[in-house]
Amino acid sequence: GKFSETGSMYCRTCPKGQYQNESGQSACNPCSAGTISSESDPSSCNPCPAGQHQPNEGEFECLRCEVGQYQPDEGQAVCKQCPSSRTTKFISALKVGDCICAEGTYEPY
Repeated sequence: GKFSETGSMYCRTCPKGQYQNESGQSACNPCSAGTISSESDPSSCNPCPAGQHQPNEGEFECLRCEVGQYQPDEGQAVCKQCPSSRTTKFISALKVGDCICAEGTYEPY
């Protein structure tokens, strides 16, 4: 979780969104899309939880899936869109079953 710039005597903590899991390194690595790191644990990246995503690498916060989207899996770069004419009532939906008929539509039985 620390690195030392070439020629420096001091080790620095990796910035948020980056990690270092090997000793003796001169730089940190960006977390990949779908994962984040924090200053409290800069030795690894953690997957974004279900219902959230992170499309960019090197980030330290996951983004919630917006209304009309869902994500059942952790560690994802994007959220899935609800099927046509369906939406969700809330953000961070976890499953396609959270997608309901949009306003002005109905599902005949």
